[in-house]
Amino acid sequence: MFGAEVIASFILIFSAGMVLVLGGLYLITSYSKTRYQRRSLANYEAVLQLIRLVQQHRGLCQGVISGDALLGSKLSEVQRQIVHLVDVLNHKLEGKSQQRWEGFFDHWLRLSKGSTSAKAEDSFQQHNHMISNLMYLSEDICLNSDLGYGANRSQTQLLWRQLLMLSESLGQSRAIGTSVLTRQETSYLEQIRVQLLFDRIEAHIEYLAGYVSEGTQAKLQACIAPISATLKFISEDISKVSYSGQEFFSVASHSLAQVTGMLDSEIHRVKQSLGHSTSPTVVESVTLQPDDTRVQNRMVFH
Repeated sequence: MFGAEVIASFILIFSAGMVLVLGGLYLITSYSKTRYQRRSLANYEAVLQLIRLVQQHRGLCQGVISGDALLGSKLSEVQRQIVHLVDVLNHKLEGKSQQRWEGFFDHWLRLSKGSTSAKAEDSFQQHNHMISNLMYLSEDICLNSDLGYGANRSQTQLLWRQLLMLSESLGQSRAIGTSVLTRQETSYLEQIRVQLLFDRIEAHIEYLAGYVSEGTQAKLQACIAPISATLKFISEDISKVSYSGQEFFSVASHSLAQVTGMLDSEIHRVKQSLGHSTSPTVVESVTLQPDDTRVQNRMVFH
C-alpha cells in the first residue's frame, strides 16, 4: 500500500513537472518566435524605406537626365540616404534574404556610379529591376516570419502586397511624368506606357476595394486622382497638362506618401500585436518648392 502511494505521488509530481517543463518550453518558443518576428518586421520596414528611396531616386534621375539640373541637389540627398540604409541592411539580412539582397546590392553599386549619365529609358528600366528585386525581398521576409495580425495572416500579407504594388505603379508614373513634363514632349512608347500605368493603377484600386473599407477606398481614389488625371492627358495631349516636371514630382510624391502611409498604418497594427508601442515608420521624402499644397490643388490641365 505504501509502495502504491509512493508511486502515485511520484507520478503526480512527475506529471506536474512535465506540465511546468512543457509550459516553459512553450513560453520560450513563443518568446523566441516573437523576437524573431520583431527583427523581421524591422528588416521589412527598412526594405520598404529603401524601396521608397530608390523610387524617389528613379524619378529624380528621370528629371535630371531630361534636362532639369535643379533636381541634382535633391538627387544627391536621396542617394546619400540610400547609401546609409544600404550599409545598415548589409549587416542585418541573412539566408535567402541575403541572396536577394546581394543581387540588389551589386546592381546598385553599378548604377550609382553613373545614375545620370545613362539614357532615360535605360535608367528607368534599371531602377525598375532593382525595385522589383527589393519587393521580392520584402515578400520573402514577410512570408518566412509569418508576419500579420489576426487569424488570417495571408490576408494581411495580400493587403500589404497590393498596397506595395500600387505604390510602385504610382512611382513609375511619377518617374515618367517627371521626364516628359520636363521635356514637354512625349514619345509613342511613353504614351503607351503611361496608358498601361493608368489602367494598372485603376486595377489596383478595384482589387483593393475587396480588402478595405469604403472610407479607405474613397481616400485611395482621392489621393491618386492628380496622378491619374495627369497620366490621361499625357497619353492624349501633353499640352493640356499645366504641371512642370518638378511640380508633378511634388504632387505625385504627395499622393504616393498617402498610399505608403496606409501601409505604414497596417504595419503598426502588427507592431502592436507583437508588443511594440512605437509609431509607424515615416520615410523622409524629397519635397520641392513652391508650396506643394498650392500646386496639388491646381487643375492639371489648361
